[in-house]
Amino acid sequence: MELNQKEIKKLEIVKKVVGKELTIKEATNELRISRQQIYRLINVYNAQG
Repeated sequence: MELNQKEIKKLEIVKKVVGKELTIKEATNELRISRQQIYRLINVYNAQG
């Protein structure tokens, strides 16, 4: 499966949040999405690796 630029950016940000390099607030500002959406992305990332 190939990711587009937007999906790649989301993945990179989620990795940084999981790795504690970025806060949830910084991620929401960077991606311009809600806090809840960040948590959903983190859950999907953790479930799928």
